[in-house]
Amino acid sequence: MKNVRFPFCPPLPFTSLWELNLRTYVTYKGQKGVYFFTLDTDHPLAQWIATNFFHLPYRLRRMDGEVLGIDNSTKKFSFRSPNSFSVDAFIGEENDYNEQDAWLTERYSLFTLGPKGLYRGDVFHGPWKLKEVSKQKFSDEFSKQFVFDNSQRFVNATYSEGLDVFFKPFLLMK
Repeated sequence: MKNVRFPFCPPLPFTSLWELNLRTYVTYKGQKGVYFFTLDTDHPLAQWIATNFFHLPYRLRRMDGEVLGIDNSTKKFSFRSPNSFSVDAFIGEENDYNEQDAWLTERYSLFTLGPKGLYRGDVFHGPWKLKEVSKQKFSDEFSKQFVFDNSQRFVNATYSEGLDVFFKPFLLMK
């Protein structure tokens, strides 16, 4: 994440941070969204704010990564979180946005449990511009921490340079 800030404010001191999440896709009262089992970050202040003010299940973890230009159309992405997750992949051209991409990325709400119950946060963003990923090499100890079977090969992946996302305040669901 980059340039994190509240509306009408300058970027916060942690304007750039790594994040790794494990989530599931849900529908609650007709509203499609995501529910996070965890959001790991490498920034203590971001973790503290997200946990204490937004009730998001952030954990503090060491992370590091980079994107290197190989040529005009290919980049190499590397990411590491020790004893958790690592991936090395080549990023290619923008792919054709398909039905599965829409199902995965067109989620405009997130749900989280807080002290008073279930909260919903709505997000606004344009369509994701996804790029092909090939020649992946990865290690997943992350999913095992939540008792998910991670024996499947990492076969379908896309990459995005990112996009601007805006959040509305979280609301307690009734």
